Amino acid sequence: MKPDLSVIVLAGGDAKRFGGRKADRPLGSGRLMDRVLDVAHAVSDDVLLLGRDRGLEAPGVRRLPDESALRGPLAGLAAGLRAARNAWSLLLPCDMPHARTEVVSKLWSARGNLSSARAVTVHSGGMSQPFHALYHRDVLSEVLAVGHSSRPSLRSLLADLAAQGRLLDIHVESLGSHADGHFLEDVDTPADFARLLATTA
Repeated sequence: MKPDLSVIVLAGGDAKRFGGRKADRPLGSGRLMDRVLDVAHAVSDDVLLLGRDRGLEAPGVRRLPDESALRGPLAGLAAGLRAARNAWSLLLPCDMPHARTEVVSKLWSARGNLSSARAVTVHSGGMSQPFHALYHRDVLSEVLAVGHSSRPSLRSLLADLAAQGRLLDIHVESLGSHADGHFLEDVDTPADFARLLATTA
C-alpha cells in the first residue's frame, strides 16, 4: 500500500548551465524526467508536475504552474503544497534520475521520530539536502515568507525550520545501501548528462 504522500516534481527551471530544457531530453526508452516520475508513481497516487512550460506532459500527473509571486524551486514547492491532496509531499527535481523508492520509505517511516517535524531531509555533504525530501503543508506560510525575503532559497527555508525545531535531518550514513548518497545526484550540465547516457542501456 502506498503512503498518504503526494509528490511534487519540479520541471520549471531555466537550466542555464545545461543550455536549455532538460526534462524531456531522451534517455533510454524515455525522457530524463521519466526516471523521476517512475519513482513518484511508485510511492504516490497524487503526482504533481510543476513548471511554466506547458509543453511538458506526462500520463497520470496533475500539471500545474509555479506560484507566480515566487521564483525558483520555492515557487514550485508553494504551488505544489497548495494543490497536494495529502498533508505530506515528497519534493523531487526532474533531473534526479537516481531517486530511490527505498529512501522515500525510510524518510516516511522516520518522520514520526520528531513529533514537531514538518520537513524530513537527508544530511549529506555537510548540509541538509532540500530535494528528495518530505515537506508538510504546514510549512507553506514559511515557504511564502522565505520566498518574499532577501534570502529566497530552499536552504534558507530549511535553516528556519531547523531553528524552530521543525526539521528532522537524517544522516545519509544511516541509509544502509544508499549511504553513498548517489540518489541525490542531479544533472546540471551537458557533461553530467553525457555521463548518465554512458551508463544507461
